[in-house]
Amino acid sequence: MAGFPAQTAPTREAAERIELDLKRRKALGHLYEAPAITLGEAMERLLVRVETTGGIREKTRLHYRQCAKVWESVRSTRLPTLRRSTVEDIILARAQKHPRSAKNELELLKRVLHDAKGRGQRVDEAIFEIAPVKHRPRRGRALTVWELYELASWFPEHTARMILIAGQLGTRQNVWFNLGSTERLTALSAPPYVS
Repeated sequence: MAGFPAQTAPTREAAERIELDLKRRKALGHLYEAPAITLGEAMERLLVRVETTGGIREKTRLHYRQCAKVWESVRSTRLPTLRRSTVEDIILARAQKHPRSAKNELELLKRVLHDAKGRGQRVDEAIFEIAPVKHRPRRGRALTVWELYELASWFPEHTARMILIAGQLGTRQNVWFNLGSTERLTALSAPPYVS
């Protein structure tokens, strides 16, 4: 059908169903609603699309997959029948124990539903009005200068320098764990050149 990408169907009946669906889509324009899919299907489609086209890191991909696990109990629910009350009950129960995780999980669900809506699915608009989960970040702890030097004294000299630099700059752990060579570390810890 003109205006739509070509599709191959396994049987004549399947081809006729596809043709009928494309005609409906063309006639209804932006009012078209695609055949209902489950939340699990919508979530999988978004995750696969993000993983293949998003250029995301492995850690982010695993984070999305972890956030999707909380919705396991409603994965078989068709999107038009998923209600705000169900989503709120799941998120409120989750937020009581793990508020930061609940915040991320709700954001993922809203993203999945927004994406599905853009692809012709009917969703309960009230779900988008659920307030984000509030959480308080944990208060950080830092070593005193004396504790930092005490800790560094337990390591060999080349490692002790890294401990002192890391403790004074406060950079995230993965920066220090991913340093590739001692030359870079030595260059960081060497005193400035004075002529």
